[in-house]
Amino acid sequence: MTAATATATIANAQLPAEPPTTRTSVLVLPGRGENPASFDALAFRLALDGHAVTIAGEDETATSIGEARLPDRPFVVLGSDTGALRALTAAASPALRPDGLVLFGLPLLYRASAGRPLDEPPPHALPNLPILLVHGSDDQVSPLSLIRPTAQVARRTDLAVVAGGHQVATGSGRHFATASTLVFLETLVLSRTLNRDRRRDLARAAVGSRQDVQVPARVGRAPDPAQSGTGRGSGSGAHPSGRRT
Repeated sequence: MTAATATATIANAQLPAEPPTTRTSVLVLPGRGENPASFDALAFRLALDGHAVTIAGEDETATSIGEARLPDRPFVVLGSDTGALRALTAAASPALRPDGLVLFGLPLLYRASAGRPLDEPPPHALPNLPILLVHGSDDQVSPLSLIRPTAQVARRTDLAVVAGGHQVATGSGRHFATASTLVFLETLVLSRTLNRDRRRDLARAAVGSRQDVQVPARVGRAPDPAQSGTGRGSGSGAHPSGRRT
C-alpha cells in the first residue's frame, strides 16, 4: 500500500508540519488505466482536512485492505471504475465493514466490464450504506442516463454530476469531485458525532431517572375500614351522611 499521510510530500507540495487530527480513514481502489499517482491530488486535499488516505494495490484482498481502517473513525472505501465494483463487492465482506462508499465512474452493474478481472461478481444493486456516486456528464463507458436509475432506487445514495467523461479522478471535473467527496466525509463525521452525543445523553438520562426513584424502606398496610369505624360496613351503625342510626 502507499499511504498519503499528513507528513507525505504529494505533487511537490508539503503538508503542514503539524497535521490535523485524523478524522476518517479512506481506502482508494483504482480502476482500469489508473495508478496511485492518479489520486495524488485527491489524497493531498483530503489529508489537509484530516482524512487519512490509503491507496490499495491491484492484488490486495479484502482482509489486507481492511487494515486501512482506523479505530473509532468513520471508514470509507473510494473506488474508481472497476475499483468501484471492487468496493461494492468488498463492502459485503466482514473484514471490511465500511461506513460509507464513494464511487467514481461506476460501471453498469448489469453489464460485464472488460479489462481488470474481479475476484467476485459485483452485486446488482447498491448496498444499504451512505453512498456518493460521482459521475461524469459525458461518460461514454457507463452513460449518466443509465446510472441515474441506479442512484434513484438506493435510498441512502447521492449522485454528484461533474464535467467530463469516465475518468473522474483526473478529468476536468476532478475539483468538483474532490469537493463532493469532502462534503460526504464531513456528513459521516457529523452523523457519528451526533449519534455518540445522543447515546451519551440517553445514558445520562437513564442514570438520572434511576437516582430519582425513591423506594420506601417499609411499606405499611392500608387501614381496614371495618376497624376504623368510618366505613359503611362497620358495626358502629354510622350513616353515610354522618348521622347515627
